[in-house]
Amino acid sequence: MLLRRIYALIVIEHGTCRAHLAGITARPDAAWTAQAARNFLMDLGSRAERIKFLIRDRAGQFTDSSDAVFTAEGTRILASPPQAPQSKRYL
Repeated sequence: MLLRRIYALIVIEHGTCRAHLAGITARPDAAWTAQAARNFLMDLGSRAERIKFLIRDRAGQFTDSSDAVFTAEGTRILASPPQAPQSKRYL
């Protein structure tokens, strides 16, 4: 190990409990997140239409551009409440 921090974008399907690795990077930013979202939806193909909701936190790399990728497919974005880390357990 090089003892460097890396970030992984993981998408979990609630209905099937299937986890998808959308990408790994050392420096997540808005452009990387939007591209990872596009790649994820492209990998899903026609199954992307079945995604109704995306629950995400309010981290800075999740911007309007990454949200637009999902909303173009008809997915509704649900952001976690601000300043409420315990609420994620109940979503």
